[in-house]
Amino acid sequence: GDAVRFDPESTSQICHGVYSVDRSEAMVSIVQLTSDSENERTQFLRLPGLVADRKYRVATFDSDLSVGRDVGVFSGQQLETLGLKLPVLQPESGMIFQLLCI
Repeated sequence: GDAVRFDPESTSQICHGVYSVDRSEAMVSIVQLTSDSENERTQFLRLPGLVADRKYRVATFDSDLSVGRDVGVFSGQQLETLGLKLPVLQPESGMIFQLLCI
């Protein structure tokens, strides 16, 4: 796969992932390093580089992969331009997004 890095809206976050070569699936993680005022407002994670006209089913997992939750289905274009709405993350916590092409 291809390693990818993203520029999150907050400077106290790190975001990176892996896209399959054919862009049919991806795993993306975001980590909240510290608390800051930027984390208290609504933020979106934009995911460039997916296939614009494909549909992706998105699920989230806690960092230990034990609890999964379906987020919905989005086009590659929506994920790139609008992004995924992020919950408020506590310092030193994170989440993982799984994207599967349907």
